Amino acid sequence: MLYITVKINGEELSETWWVDSQKPWQNIDDITIIDISADGDELGFIRDTFKNIPDAHTKRVVVWKGEFARFIYDNLTSKK
Repeated sequence: MLYITVKINGEELSETWWVDSQKPWQNIDDITIIDISADGDELGFIRDTFKNIPDAHTKRVVVWKGEFARFIYDNLTSKK
């Protein structure tokens, strides 16, 4: 599962994303990505798709913040 924490209009919100699902908050322009954490299939998807981001390969759950979290969010797509 992938967990996305964002700030929209000053409110902090969290949502989940799975490899076969739509990206949340797609049509919101003013969104700040706080962090993204992933495990399981979604972590595997990120590791396979984004080769040049930092990753703790020995961890079962990885958390990204800042520009890396934003990059992942901006480039999330479904395998479908």
